[in-house]
Amino acid sequence: METYCIIPDQKKVISEANIEEVKAAVFVHLFYIEQVKIYHNYLGQVPDFIDIIIISSNEKILESFKGERFTTIRKENRGRDISALLVAAKKLIFHYEYVCFIHDKKEKRQEQKGYVDSWIKNLWGNMLQSKAYIYNVLDAFQNKRIGMFVPLPPYGRDNGAWLRGAWGENFENVKRLAQDLNISGNICLEKPPVTYSTVFWARSAVLKKIFLRDWKYTDFPEEPMRNDGEINHAIERIMQYAVEDAGYETKILLSTSFAASFIHQLHGEMNGLWNQLDAGFGICSYRGLDNYERIKAFAEKHSELYLYGAGKRGKECLRLCQACNIFPKGFIVTEIKSEDEEIPVFAISDLIITENTGIIISVNWDLQEEIKKELEKRGFHEYILYELPKECYGKIENFHVT
Repeated sequence: METYCIIPDQKKVISEANIEEVKAAVFVHLFYIEQVKIYHNYLGQVPDFIDIIIISSNEKILESFKGERFTTIRKENRGRDISALLVAAKKLIFHYEYVCFIHDKKEKRQEQKGYVDSWIKNLWGNMLQSKAYIYNVLDAFQNKRIGMFVPLPPYGRDNGAWLRGAWGENFENVKRLAQDLNISGNICLEKPPVTYSTVFWARSAVLKKIFLRDWKYTDFPEEPMRNDGEINHAIERIMQYAVEDAGYETKILLSTSFAASFIHQLHGEMNGLWNQLDAGFGICSYRGLDNYERIKAFAEKHSELYLYGAGKRGKECLRLCQACNIFPKGFIVTEIKSEDEEIPVFAISDLIITENTGIIISVNWDLQEEIKKELEKRGFHEYILYELPKECYGKIENFHVT
């Protein structure tokens, strides 16, 4: 998984680099005049030493950015943000060492407005959140491995591209385009890229192979453009491989403000997910998720299944089994203390073990070794642990905070 790079947006990081000496520019493609005020606010955060180039097919939009602060470029109304980058911006983009490219976004239907508003905050907030943030982003390029920062891939109340990636109808198109542009990279169906929106901060050098082709507006489809499968969508996704080909890495960039709100959103979504898993399957922990497939596979091999341990862990395991349509014959305990259970309780000394018997040890970690020794002393080895040892569980290692 790609590294998430979280950068402070409230104050500048301490750095020995003189950021104001770098050659940098923000290239902006705008199409929707009714949204211009939103983007004026973000562009007001760009430090004075960074040039701002506004690209649009709408003359009224260009007129709203008059003054020495802005350079404006008129483009044809074809190819959307991709042609703005590859055709309109081509003569200027390699004048700079670092470039940001960003574009506007508008809902097609009213019910999409909430999602699109969040998408705008993702794109613009994670590129141009504040003056301090922009300084910090440029300072982060002192890490010589980093070639491009991109915003979080599309996310919402679903698995989203941010979680599993999304090739859509573009895998073969990207492979063909990579061959045409002589771009090599690990392009595989199982691992989609993280570049989806043509929004980024990058070293301009990583874009050179994409610009070697003499792109023209006629290379792009006329409107209305399909939602997927066009050359535009392939170019979005090939960005990551162009970065790899140039010898650099692509990182997903989050401002501290966006990261905080995103974690808050995920907390709510995960809480709802766990509630549904608990109610429907008896899965109330990551341990339960890990156990789901293991227990199903073990039960398929053993028609007589028992749970060793009738306490909290045993009852949790029983719920999971029942959710999988697995019905243990009973609990096993060292000594019978109570028979007030959902299923029969057997003392280990009374259990008749056959070749079809399987036991799931469903006790706390501190008791597992004792139970394993007891079973093996009786010559029984067909068992698995319900609760795996702590060292078997994964760790979150892909977050890096600058």
